[in-house]
Amino acid sequence: MKRILAVILTVGLILGLSAATALAEEPAQSYNVSGVIQAAENGMVSGTLTDSADPPAITLTVSGTITDFEDHTATLTGTVSGGIEGEIEATVNDAGVAALSGEITGADDVRWWISGYFPKSVADGKFVGKVSAAPPETYVTGITVDTETGDDNVEVGKTLQMVARVEPGGASDKMAWSVKTDVSAVVYPFYEFTLPPSATVRYPNTQVLVGQFGVNDLLLLEGETLSIELIPGAMRARGTGNVLPYSVTFNPPATVDAANIGEAYDVVVTIDAAAFAATRRPFHDADLVFRVRSLLTGDIVWQGTTTVTARKTPPNQDGGGGGVDDDDDDGGGIVPPDTGDDTLPVTVLAALLLILLLLLWRRRRREEEQSG
Repeated sequence: MKRILAVILTVGLILGLSAATALAEEPAQSYNVSGVIQAAENGMVSGTLTDSADPPAITLTVSGTITDFEDHTATLTGTVSGGIEGEIEATVNDAGVAALSGEITGADDVRWWISGYFPKSVADGKFVGKVSAAPPETYVTGITVDTETGDDNVEVGKTLQMVARVEPGGASDKMAWSVKTDVSAVVYPFYEFTLPPSATVRYPNTQVLVGQFGVNDLLLLEGETLSIELIPGAMRARGTGNVLPYSVTFNPPATVDAANIGEAYDVVVTIDAAAFAATRRPFHDADLVFRVRSLLTGDIVWQGTTTVTARKTPPNQDGGGGGVDDDDDDGGGIVPPDTGDDTLPVTVLAALLLILLLLLWRRRRREEEQSG
């Protein structure tokens, strides 16, 4: 049993455009810093960052404001004082590994670059990064996530290989970045039922348990329930339009869902006894059409047909009623093909007439011989 998953990828880009580089030996005018930068509910920002050297070479005080986050991005503006003096403008991303990156512009347009990340969250405030007088490296500006083959469908139990491509191609990998990938699976509904087998009611019996209608497996839409309907067709004689009255007993639940998987419901056919006794036709057939309807959409989601046959041995076999069942098909008698015509064939009548004429001719000839 196969089920197909249509995988829809929505890739949200969450970048630390400048982030913590490996805390290795740094050149002059580059400081590894850590500390706390916290934002109040009113958007005011304050914090202190200290160089990791022992003793610390610089201590920076950060103060300013931060905008509300939009699409996981906010802007921090303010001032930096202490070992470095100037105005700071930085971008903060709060999804994935939350990151901060920006510039500090001092007197005479002296520029410093600050980058780093929040190991826990922006709200926690703990910050690890660096401040450097050197221009920043080329950072990743875009990430595209796609399937390796371009397909967006995969069978249940199979693997859909994903690949990520960064832009620009030569961007530094010395950064903290993350990608948020929302993967939603659209699972198509699945309905599996078992029909009762076709059955035969053999005269003089008038009732038969056709079988059971079974609920095998279901994978439904959210909030979906089903109803099972049975439409009994007319039981007509083969070759004619004669109808044999009958009734069907079938009592499934009013609604069916996944909780009913594994259940089965009897289907019983009862033929009108008087009509069955009176008919001269050996075969009558009726189609029982089973339909399953979604009560959520109103659509018919499954349909199947079972045939029920009423079988009666013709009255010319061993005299009336049901005749003698002398075939090897588990009962029912030897039944000639039904032509829809109860009269004797023309060839039989012609043969009988010829025999009668021959007898009359012989009788007349004998009388003539005797009189002569």
